[in-house]
Amino acid sequence: MAKVTVRPMASADSPIYQRPLTIGVIKAVGSDALKNPDLVYDHDRERGELTFLCTVEWSWSRYHERIEAYYVGFTETEYELWSRYNEESSGEDAWCCCVIADRTQMDLHKAASKLLRWLWTQERAESSIGVFDMVSEERLLDENDVIEIGQLVWPE
Repeated sequence: MAKVTVRPMASADSPIYQRPLTIGVIKAVGSDALKNPDLVYDHDRERGELTFLCTVEWSWSRYHERIEAYYVGFTETEYELWSRYNEESSGEDAWCCCVIADRTQMDLHKAASKLLRWLWTQERAESSIGVFDMVSEERLLDENDVIEIGQLVWPE
């Protein structure tokens, strides 16, 4: 005859419920998670003071490339991730607020990293864009930071 061991379910304060919850490729734990991120692609949003993060380049051919400079800003209630790129039809720089999220106590470097990762994760899911080819400028996020985010979004 087989022995049966009955184990009750863990209580609500059990350490099992304190573990990170993995959703796709984004781990969310306590205050380290972005709060209510939203993809907005707002070209008309008022731009406040922004901090430069980095410039990243995708090169598909000599005639087809994507170069985006990323910036982070914040209001009293939100973080904002901005993109500056060359508008092909006019040849001029264009600005777009790509992602907003509720502002928390997270430091600006960590918020910027998480916003960029969240944006690229959404873009990867909605298009065939692959990992970038190079980080051509760095500031708040250095090349290693950006490459690490890229590896999380586009694991090989």
